[in-house]
Amino acid sequence: MLKIVNAKNNILSEHKKKKHPSVRNKRNLIHFNPRAFLVFDIIKIFGRLSDKELLGHVISHNNEFIELDKKKKTKKWEILFNNDYINFDILKNFLLNNKFEWPLTVNSGQIKNQGSINIPVSPIVYVENCRKISEQVKNKNTKINLKIINDYISEMPISNDAIQCVFSSFSDYEELTKEQFINKIHEWAPSDGIIDWYTFVYNLKEEPSDNIKRFFD
Repeated sequence: MLKIVNAKNNILSEHKKKKHPSVRNKRNLIHFNPRAFLVFDIIKIFGRLSDKELLGHVISHNNEFIELDKKKKTKKWEILFNNDYINFDILKNFLLNNKFEWPLTVNSGQIKNQGSINIPVSPIVYVENCRKISEQVKNKNTKINLKIINDYISEMPISNDAIQCVFSSFSDYEELTKEQFINKIHEWAPSDGIIDWYTFVYNLKEEPSDNIKRFFD
C-alpha cells in the first residue's frame, strides 16, 4: 500500500500550471473570469467533500479496497448529488451546511522509525490555524486537537471564487450531473477511482493566490 501512495504522491507533487480552457459561445457554458482564493479555501472544500478511508481523506468511486466501513456508508459526494445534478448554488449551500474535517493523508515513510500514520494535508496551513485558534481560546491550557480545529473551521466562510474554481474544474457548464462527476473521478484517477488531496489540487483549473507550494508543504 505504501508503494502505491509513494508512486501517486511523486507523480502529483510535480504540479504544473494548468492552461485555462478556451471560452466558446455555447449556451450554458461558464465563461472564465480570473479568481482569487487561498489554499485554505480549497482545504475547506475538500474537507467537506471527501471521506476518511484507508489512504486518508479521498473522493472515491467503486473501490472497496480503501473503505474503512464495510457497511456501505453513503459518501458525502453521493449526498451532494441526491437529485442527480447540482449547480453552483447547490454546491455552495452543501458546503456551508456540512461539517468540516481537516483532510488527512497517509504518511509514506518520511518519518524515521514510524509506520503508516495519518497527517494533516498542507501542514504549514494547519499549523498556522492551530496558532490562531490557540490565541483565541480562553483557557490557555487547552490542547488544540483536530476536533477543536474542525469545529472552528466549520463556522468559517468559504471563498465564492474557490467554490467556483472547484465547480468549473468538474464542469464547463452551469450544471453538473452525478454521472459527469463520476466520469471525472475516473478521468482524474483512471487506475483506481480514488481522488486524494494531491489528485484533487493537481486537477484544479486555477492556482491559489498565496502560493501553490502550500498545497503540498
